[in-house]
Amino acid sequence: MQEIERKFLIDELPKGMIPFETKTVYQNYLTVHGMEEVRIRKQVEGGIEKFDMSYKSGSGMIRNEIKFNISKEAFGDLDKLALKPGVEKHRRFFDYKGHDLMIDIFVNPELVVAEIEFESEQQAKEFTPPSWFGEEVTHSKEYKTKNIWRDLIQ
Repeated sequence: MQEIERKFLIDELPKGMIPFETKTVYQNYLTVHGMEEVRIRKQVEGGIEKFDMSYKSGSGMIRNEIKFNISKEAFGDLDKLALKPGVEKHRRFFDYKGHDLMIDIFVNPELVVAEIEFESEQQAKEFTPPSWFGEEVTHSKEYKTKNIWRDLIQ
């Protein structure tokens, strides 16, 4: 499955924007090699925990992703095999002009990134970001979560 998204830094959300969903996400990596990664995630929403494992490949605006649910026990076992620490972020979901907009507020490092998903590459290219979006970092390697994670473990 392809994931088509653009990423932007955010200084401050406009007043009055209310998310339709919020989650706390703990994410760790089992392997990162070049443009490929295998990660595990625990997502907590309203006290309910969900666990998944993903394989991602590619770079930039369009990436391939295979994701499936795993048990809490499998997550725990795999997390013990990963290098520590994982990345923790608070994710807020918004509907923005018919697109899924996710705002990730990282716990460490202090960083706020917006990800907006699209149905097609054409749609992504035609998107005009609102004035409150900061610098676009879609193609900046330093703002990929796997690289933020790498910086934490060095």
